[in-house]
Amino acid sequence: MFPHTGPLLVALGALAAARAAATAPKVRAPCSAIDSAAVAHTEAYFDNLVTSQESAQTSLRRSLDLSQMAQFATHYVTDSITCQSARRAVAFHLPEPYEQSRLWIYDLGPNGYAVEAPDLAPPGEPRPVFLFDRHWRYESTLEL
Repeated sequence: MFPHTGPLLVALGALAAARAAATAPKVRAPCSAIDSAAVAHTEAYFDNLVTSQESAQTSLRRSLDLSQMAQFATHYVTDSITCQSARRAVAFHLPEPYEQSRLWIYDLGPNGYAVEAPDLAPPGEPRPVFLFDRHWRYESTLEL
């Protein structure tokens, strides 16, 4: 019927797809870009918490149900599967929507994960850090 309409239809389809992509709402990646200084501070905090033998740290560690370790290096997580799990776990425990919030995820080894939510506190105020076990069961929240 119209033998030369194939390329035109392909071009119109590509244009429509490009327009839809440009107007689609932006979804935040599961792992958020980091603030290097803040992340380094949190990593050092947890390294000290799980390795310290000071009574105050031992008491806090026990109250958070964290195990003491001779030495440990907390590390920031960037793999998308862990980041998606963290985002789902935090969403389950927060009463308000937070889809646009940044999340910084730390691997605490056998102690599980710490998920820092820097956007959930006003600037200069302590940020909530949610603690989860290795299976993403909520353990507790602390503020740093």
